[in-house]
Amino acid sequence: MAGEWDGTAWGNTTVDVSPAEVAAAPVRGCFPESGQSLIDIGEIPGLRVSGSHVLQPRDVQEIGAAPEHNEAVRAVRAVRAVRAVRAVLDSRGVAADVPVVISRVLRLDVEGDGVDEVLIEANNVPESVYETSTGHYSVLILRRVVDDEVVENVTLHADVADTETGGIYMLRFDLVDPADVNGDNVFELAAVWSYYEGGGVSLFSLDQVPEELLLAGCGL
Repeated sequence: MAGEWDGTAWGNTTVDVSPAEVAAAPVRGCFPESGQSLIDIGEIPGLRVSGSHVLQPRDVQEIGAAPEHNEAVRAVRAVRAVRAVRAVLDSRGVAADVPVVISRVLRLDVEGDGVDEVLIEANNVPESVYETSTGHYSVLILRRVVDDEVVENVTLHADVADTETGGIYMLRFDLVDPADVNGDNVFELAAVWSYYEGGGVSLFSLDQVPEELLLAGCGL
């Protein structure tokens, strides 16, 4: 058995390939590139991982979707997320009048230490990524507490359309719910990415020095 992300949730599935080939990024209309293992699991991008461990050992919560906090608390958290994204956009020369469009915010305890982290997805770009223009962007941020007191915003991905000509080559990243991919009780993050003639899946570590661990996809 293996874990499978079907585009909406993690579940179990039977995989008829060897464990070494299980990690994969199937993408509609694509073909395997050199050194990559693509597995067809339907018409949506997804991810499969081998192992018998629990893929989500702790809850992952959509901030704002659950009524566990009042409106004032949710408003404060929204402002913090907007400020984090705005700082990234400013650093990349995006005009101040371009709105911050936050498409998803997740709260989770990455390491199981009792302290929650926050993942912020901001996508101001068409899903097709065929019509990007000045002011379009795609940003992923990990917001966490360091040394029990300092809040740090770590940019996992940031791409903006060229400020003068737009940019068909920019990458749009969409979060997949985090999962413990390797069974060490620490969450990793999968994100589906796409550009105007290709796409795939990236897997990020979320530990002290977040990094892109795996990449699979195809395109021109």
